[in-house]
This record gives sequence, structure tokens and C-alpha cells, in this order.
Amino acid sequence: MLAFANDYSKGAHPAILQRFIDTNLDPQPGYGQDAYSASATEKIRRACDCPDAQVTYISGGTQANAVIISTVLKDYQGVVAADTGHVSIHEAGSIEYTGHKVLTIPGHDGKIDAHELAEYIKAFTRTITTFKWCIPAWSIFHSRQNMGHCIQRRS
Repeated sequence: MLAFANDYSKGAHPAILQRFIDTNLDPQPGYGQDAYSASATEKIRRACDCPDAQVTYISGGTQANAVIISTVLKDYQGVVAADTGHVSIHEAGSIEYTGHKVLTIPGHDGKIDAHELAEYIKAFTRTITTFKWCIPAWSIFHSRQNMGHCIQRRS
């Protein structure tokens, strides 16, 4: 049975484990400074068609979301996510720790409906009465794996 609960509740694929075994005794400096990171950096730069891009490695998805959200959003802005979304349930504390609220709207099979998101933002802008409100500024479209769904291109 395939289980799509999250990306960290299962062990690694045997081919990945074999690669670790094959390179285990290959001396390298710390993470991000090693030959494997340098190779990945060049691949990312090529894929982005940006040879001078600064590529920074972060230890995990939760940390990556917290860093990018706290960097991009202003202090009074928040993130809109599905109420069933990973960022709403599993990561909300790390994001809200940075001072950015996670604003939730109903999810449908783990997805946000674009029309409902637009209506949420319209309703917010119609009813805003104070500058002290958390303004929805970014929406998170997370992997639907948390709900046990497969992602389809047409979604």
C-alpha cells in the first residue's frame, strides 16, 4: 500500500541508502560546503537559467517555509492556506513564531479553490476597518499528500 501522509514518516529508498553507503567514507566539509552541494547548486542555477543565483541550503521544508515567509512578507501580512494544509496544521507554530499569522480557508480534498480564495480576499478588503488587522498577502499551495491524495496535473 502507498501511504502519502507526509515526506518524513518513511525510510529512504534502497537506492538512496546505497548511495549513502557508497559515499559514506568520502571526506567532505560540512553540509552546503561539500562537493555534492556544489554540484546541486550548479544544477539549480542551470535549471533556473541564472548562473549567478545565490543558492542557500536549509535543513528542511518547515524551516524553508518559515524563512521565506518571514523574509518576503511584511510584519502585518499573513499566509492563506487550506484548513487541512500542512502549513496550517504541522507548521503553523514555526510560521507564527516569526510573527506571521496563518489564515485558513476551507480546503477541498486538500486544495484551495481559486474562486474561494479570491472571495476571501475581496471580503477582507470590503470589511477592513482598522490598520491592525493581519492582511492576507500570500497563499500556500501545499502538497495534497497530507490528505492521502495523489496530485494530478489537471488539479
